[in-house]
Amino acid sequence: MIHEYAVDIQVRSILDASSEFKQRLGRRFAYVLGLEPGPLGTDDGVDGVGYQAGRKVYFQCRLRRIRLGKDDARALYSDMDKHRADLGVVLAGVGYTDGFWERLENQTVKYVVHRLTLRDIFLETLAFQETVHNLPPLRHLGTEARNLLGE
Repeated sequence: MIHEYAVDIQVRSILDASSEFKQRLGRRFAYVLGLEPGPLGTDDGVDGVGYQAGRKVYFQCRLRRIRLGKDDARALYSDMDKHRADLGVVLAGVGYTDGFWERLENQTVKYVVHRLTLRDIFLETLAFQETVHNLPPLRHLGTEARNLLGE
């Protein structure tokens, strides 16, 4: 098991990295999930999309130093609707505001959305384990993140 202090260092390393690195990491995570990675450059919020067990999966990686809020939830909902996804996975750098879920809950069509943080994937928290249940390839994300950090 990884020590929490080491996880904090890994998370800070990722959050302090360049936008280009974070985008490559998001694309790499999508690939590990068995999804088609989004395009390089302006990706319109699409880090990965594809099918797992007959369900269309939409993956979004937002590795910011601040928590994702209601505007991020609005964009996620819009993107999932546009891609007609059945399942969404959002990976945030540090977490989510209360407004994030409030915004999603107020939509007329409800999507299955798993919200994770970098700490979740490194520590394999309950949220991580629940998401792995719906999306088994997710179990490899922590290893992939550590590999990209050169560990």
